[in-house]
Amino acid sequence: MGLFNDINDTWEQAKNVILETCEETLGYMQYKRKNWMSDDTWVKVEERRKAKEKVLNATTRQQKRQTQDLYREKDKEVKKNCKQDKRDYVEQLAQEAEIACSIGDIKSLYNTTRQLSGRRSNSNAPVKDKNGNVITKIEEQLKRWKEHFKEVLNRPPQQTHIT
Repeated sequence: MGLFNDINDTWEQAKNVILETCEETLGYMQYKRKNWMSDDTWVKVEERRKAKEKVLNATTRQQKRQTQDLYREKDKEVKKNCKQDKRDYVEQLAQEAEIACSIGDIKSLYNTTRQLSGRRSNSNAPVKDKNGNVITKIEEQLKRWKEHFKEVLNRPPQQTHIT
């Protein structure tokens, strides 16, 4: 006979080898945590997850009602903590922006403002000519940028009327 007597044993051994290799080389997936949420809030999130698990595992109607009430309570706590953590985070960023402004650190002020606004700039926006057609060649894009800034920056001086 061979080393493996049964196809199921062969499958189990192969599966275990693959799983062990994956765990060693890749590890487990790390979830990205919000940097503004406190550790206390993360504890409450975990409690809410466990309460949700109890709701899903409840067998009788009475158990289901009780576990749903517990889940709702935990959910309210998580949302309340998240709101407070977000307020604290925004307040901290605003204070950092004020400090950066007072000492003239424009780079930090700009970065903090960008974090507060939450908008990200799209550096891959297409360059268009005056007719609105997309320009694909880099040389033509550079010419268009040159033309644009020449128009914007080289305006005639304003006429002042003295009466």
